Amino acid sequence: MKIAITSDFHLGYNEDSFTQARNALKKAAEFDIILICGDLFDSRNPSQETIYEAVKMLAETKKRLKHLDITQNEAKLDNAPIVIPGTHERKSKGSPNIIQILHESGLIINTHAVKTRVENISIQGMTGVPDDIASEALKAMNFNPDNGFFNIFLMHQVIKDTGEQNGFEGISTRDLPKGFDLYCNGHVHHHSIYSNIIMPGSTVVTQMKKSETGAKGFYVYDSETKKTEFQEITTRRLFVGEINLENTTVSEIKKKIEEEVEKTPALIPIPMLRVVVNATLKNKEETDLNIKTQRVLLTLDKNISTNTLKDKISQLRNRDYKTAKAKAIEIVGRKFEKGDELFEALEEGELEKAIRLL
Repeated sequence: MKIAITSDFHLGYNEDSFTQARNALKKAAEFDIILICGDLFDSRNPSQETIYEAVKMLAETKKRLKHLDITQNEAKLDNAPIVIPGTHERKSKGSPNIIQILHESGLIINTHAVKTRVENISIQGMTGVPDDIASEALKAMNFNPDNGFFNIFLMHQVIKDTGEQNGFEGISTRDLPKGFDLYCNGHVHHHSIYSNIIMPGSTVVTQMKKSETGAKGFYVYDSETKKTEFQEITTRRLFVGEINLENTTVSEIKKKIEEEVEKTPALIPIPMLRVVVNATLKNKEETDLNIKTQRVLLTLDKNISTNTLKDKISQLRNRDYKTAKAKAIEIVGRKFEKGDELFEALEEGELEKAIRLL
């Protein structure tokens, strides 16, 4: 049986979220089963417009799927995308989330904490929970594979020892319930495979990080051959550039940004470009970096200071001065009523805000 493994549509985040989710679901419906590993929606309280568009899209998908024998708690179900709630859909205990509501409508199958049997495949899952309680939650729910079935477990967590996620807080592969043939994980927005853990990534860019500059799509796993193939979908691509300049001018910064724009491939739909600007100006001047372009959707992250303030800012960020704020503020030759605000800006790396306060 061929299983389409998708995740993180984040419906409602922007228009791209719907366009690209439709692309993914239309393609995924060519296979036997569709799995969605959480964050189908971007909000725990999606707008009526978002729900309306989602219902139409899921109804279209359900019509395309072939008939299969599906049961959950002995009840027979129609073939529909099999889903767990993600962290964005989590609500307080006792309040139904949007995934539960769509399950009751028959448009999806919610498999959180319950076995969903599809022919000879058994699927279980756990909703996305805070990282600090994920390990205990998995133990408390005591998931066990189904004898005589090919067993799949769905989750929506950071798994800290899966190569690219090293160093992050989260669960370990040792925390996973034992005995499952395949683990499918959402939450991480770039696609990758680690051993028998498949992470399809998101179908839409929401974080504008370098890790999201790759292709978007989903994986297809063949339960008979045990082979996995990535299916790319058409998406709005993201590019990330970085500019580092010392003793420069605003006009030179703008020139470098324009160069980043020009070297971005001309694509349809228009790509997104995020440029991180780290610069020190020769002289204090207005940092108006407004650049008109129809080539990209441009976002700037500006970390700009002046030579006259560079040393002072470095001193203010020094740990010794953080413990003696009154003395640190005297370095710049002024007294501040909002000293705490200044230090918060420095600690968060918001240099432009810090400079305005200076």
